[in-house]
Amino acid sequence: MRRPALFGIAVAASLALTSTSPSTAVAQAVGAPLELDQTLLDRWLIVIPAINRLAAPGDAPQMEDAGQAQLERICIDAGFETHAQCTTTIGYVGILIGGFDPTTKTFKDPVEKIRARIADIEANTQLPVATKEQMTTQMREMLAGFRHPIPTSHLQLMTANARHIFKTLATHDKK
Repeated sequence: MRRPALFGIAVAASLALTSTSPSTAVAQAVGAPLELDQTLLDRWLIVIPAINRLAAPGDAPQMEDAGQAQLERICIDAGFETHAQCTTTIGYVGILIGGFDPTTKTFKDPVEKIRARIADIEANTQLPVATKEQMTTQMREMLAGFRHPIPTSHLQLMTANARHIFKTLATHDKK
């Protein structure tokens, strides 16, 4: 399984759905209090394949406005109350996916994984300072967006649904 690719897909989907800058979108996705529950996660499991189908080469809308309208329709058809709720959920779940521990097959706090990755990069004496900075900039922006701790219940929900989550994401990888 290619976890970085899966994480990237989820975050890219979130950013594609927003009209704000990437750093603002990431901060909104991780900083806004979201009460993730089974209903929202089930809607996420519906919306991700629909967005992936929309992004297929022959299916992608030709006009930006048409694409935005289709994305909004996909969110509403998946059961989200608003487009904002949809994009926030997509971004938040994408961040939580980054906390998956393949050894224990559970989800851990992604903040700790991001911090550990930054520390690994900074400790690498083979990398030039400029490269280190380039590699860690987006991670630091994401960390800055975490204004609320990740509830344990969210991590438990993700762990309970891990098979469904990775099956949904793997379907995208096969295409």
